Amino acid sequence: MSAHTPGPWQAEEEDQHLLSPDQFRIWINAEGLHVAYVDGPRNVERVANARLTAAAPDLFAALQALVAELDGPGKPDSSDSYAPEHFVTAAKAAIAKATNGASK
Repeated sequence: MSAHTPGPWQAEEEDQHLLSPDQFRIWINAEGLHVAYVDGPRNVERVANARLTAAAPDLFAALQALVAELDGPGKPDSSDSYAPEHFVTAAKAAIAKATNGASK
C-alpha cells in the first residue's frame, strides 16, 4: 500500500482567461483532487513536466511490478537473467526514493 493519492492522474490545463497572457498552469488531478500543478511561462519543458508528473502513479506501479517479477528467491538474477542486476538495483533505488525508503 502506498501513501500517495491513487491514480490515475490527469494533466489538465487551466482556463487561460484566469491567468495573465504569458502564464499557464497545468493541474495534476486525481478524481477531482488537485495533486500538484506546474505553472509559469509556457514552454515545452513545463508541459512535459506536467505530463511526467501525471504519469507518476502508473510509472511507480509498473516499476514495482517489474521488481517483483525480477527480484527475490527463485527469481532471475544477474548471472542468468535477461535483466541485468544493475537495472533491478536502479529500480529499487527509484522506488525507495518515491517511498522515502518504506516498503510497500
